[in-house]
Parts: sequence; structure tokens; C-alpha cells
Amino acid sequence: MSVFREMLARAVLASFGIPALCLLGWLGGWWWYVVVLAITIMALGEFYSGCYAKDFRPPALIGYMWAAALIAAAMQPYERAFMWLGVILFLATVTIAVRAVLPPRHSYVGSVAAAVFGLVYVAGGMSFMYFLRNLDVPAGHEGYKLPALA
Repeated sequence: MSVFREMLARAVLASFGIPALCLLGWLGGWWWYVVVLAITIMALGEFYSGCYAKDFRPPALIGYMWAAALIAAAMQPYERAFMWLGVILFLATVTIAVRAVLPPRHSYVGSVAAAVFGLVYVAGGMSFMYFLRNLDVPAGHEGYKLPALA
């Protein structure tokens, strides 16, 4: 495929994708959860594939499941969300550490560290997209919330 066709395909996708993303961000709730989760899973997959290239073997499926729980914890009211984020990160660390002990073992410390760091770095950061969506802004300035998500 030529470069022009690739760029045209990306432009067409962006012309439909960006308004759809803005609409789902405006709707919020479970719609926004699905969007944030899909972006998180794709980003975590990229992170884990980079770890595999460097010969670390993080348990990706467990990481994806805990990422979904981490994003769901961000949906809680603000006062409880950070408590749930901490609890989920602790349980994820224990689960990943126990899984890494089971065969086949491959670079135990590196694999556990890569999986947990991926959760903190990717899923933890993406959970703040949900916090930004629910950000309280002064009356009359609601239009500034959506560009902040970009």
C-alpha cells in the first residue's frame, strides 16, 4: 500500500474516530469505562511486547485482568477510589508474584517487576482519564473539560 493510501486511511479513521471518542467521553459512565479500558489494554499490550523483546516474561493475561479492575476502581467516588487503587495494586502484585513462581519460570524478579510496573505506569496513568472526565469545573467553563482529556 502506498504512503498516500495509508495516510488517507488514517485521516478517514481519525475523522470518524475523534468525534466518536468525544461523544463517548461526553456520555461518561460505562461508555467511557469501555473506551478507557480498550486504550489501556492496547497500551499494556505494547508495553508487554516490549518486555518480551527484552527477554522478560510478564504474565500478560493476569496483567490485563488487573488493569480492568484498576480502571473499574477509578469509577468509584473520588474519596474511595485511591483506597481501591492501592488495594488492587497490592493484590495484583501478590497474584503476579505467585504466578511467576509456577513453571515455566523465566527471570522471576524481572517478570514480576515488568508486570507490576506496567500496571502502575500504563493502567494507573490511564485511570486518571476517568478522574479527568469527572473533574468538577466552575460553572460556565464546562467546555474546557473535554480538551483536557485529549
